[in-house]
Amino acid sequence: MYLWCNDNYFARWKEIETDVDGYQIQSAIGEKEIPPLIKDKIDSITYGTLELWFNFVRQFILRRDQSILRWIAFDTQFEPGDNDTIFKQWAVKVLGLCAQ
Repeated sequence: MYLWCNDNYFARWKEIETDVDGYQIQSAIGEKEIPPLIKDKIDSITYGTLELWFNFVRQFILRRDQSILRWIAFDTQFEPGDNDTIFKQWAVKVLGLCAQ
């Protein structure tokens, strides 16, 4: 998971694991569980890695600290992200450029 978030590390496996239909998989580490939007679309290795992460967070009671890892553009509890079409366009365009 560390290498998912390291922009200086390039590897083919990283492209496979982090590319989920325009959704930045790194943003999922700030959620309570694997977002339903991507749950059926990720490969088994990425799914297992995220499940291990969420179990770790629960076991060591890190949920409050984990919340700082959330990405506003993909945050399911950030209401403007669901309701505002301009915000959605910004999220796709800007974060798409940043992820390249």
